Amino acid sequence: MADQFDPQVMVTALMGYVQEILETKCKAKLSEKAAFLKKNIIEYDSKMRLFGLEKFDGPCYVAAINLYLTKQKLENKDCCGVIVLFLDEEIAELFVRALQPGVSYEDPDVVMDNCGELCNIIAVQFKNEAVNFGYANLFLSAPVKAHNDIMYGVDFPFEEDFYYEISFKVKNRKAVVVSFVMANVANKN
Repeated sequence: MADQFDPQVMVTALMGYVQEILETKCKAKLSEKAAFLKKNIIEYDSKMRLFGLEKFDGPCYVAAINLYLTKQKLENKDCCGVIVLFLDEEIAELFVRALQPGVSYEDPDVVMDNCGELCNIIAVQFKNEAVNFGYANLFLSAPVKAHNDIMYGVDFPFEEDFYYEISFKVKNRKAVVVSFVMANVANKN
């Protein structure tokens, strides 16, 4: 059983199953091994700022899901973590075609909804993986979705100063970025 949350272990697991999801569900062939960095959280007005336009050379789609230790904390919006998915706009449209053949990927709302669904798939896998590692079962928020930036930012655990950013390259360019921050959540058992 886990006594303390180990972000390195979870980042490594997150990297592995995001790659698997991209390759199996989205039919993306990664150009090279994923890379990750530890970065400072940029906070403004008690929110974690998310700047999608700085991740890529052009526009992107963004989805974020908050993580909570209990249903009560979810209702009170007292999160213990957040997972954010950034998709390069061109790659996001390719993923929509792979996930939903025949659907119009030219409609930004359809692309945004699929970005939110992909973020949800990643968050559910993360939640399941955390339980497998002996951590408490987490509750998830609905995804917040946007084009380029989530204007007002997202809730995050205030005691955390850093987040992890994992980048994936498709067609020899950065196409997918997953940012992740988690408070020290020990097992509740």
